[in-house]
Amino acid sequence: MTPNLSNEFSDTPRSPDIEPELQPREDESLGAYIRRVRIARRLNLPDVARALVQLPEHARISHPYLSQIELGQVARPGRDRLISLANLLQIPSDWVLLKAGYDTGSGETTSTTSPLVEQILHLVEELSPADQKLLHTMLDAIVKQRRNEKHNHT
Repeated sequence: MTPNLSNEFSDTPRSPDIEPELQPREDESLGAYIRRVRIARRLNLPDVARALVQLPEHARISHPYLSQIELGQVARPGRDRLISLANLLQIPSDWVLLKAGYDTGSGETTSTTSPLVEQILHLVEELSPADQKLLHTMLDAIVKQRRNEKHNHT
């Protein structure tokens, strides 16, 4: 049976070495796709985390974080983490990057974000949605406080 592929994946080169059933499906979320491939590869969540533990922190995926990705609780996992996961699952990284909404045309990031902000973003990705919301509330309060201080000194 041939999977129903979306238009966004129709231009993605297919690898003859990869089983057709592991290709992304149109009606499948990123999390559902990753879970399906992980199970097809006979890997459980701890297996994946153990296999990626030797990677640099920005590319590593913990067991709880992978679970959050699969459940759709992470809006947009980091590019490096998705590439690490695709490599482990032996599928083209473009497939998961497209599912996550990344542009795969150039393969280069065009971000001008500072290294410190990038590090913070990678750490925030590890937080639960509730903790991310709490962090957002705290940062918002700090920014408002600094604006008030700046306004009162001028």
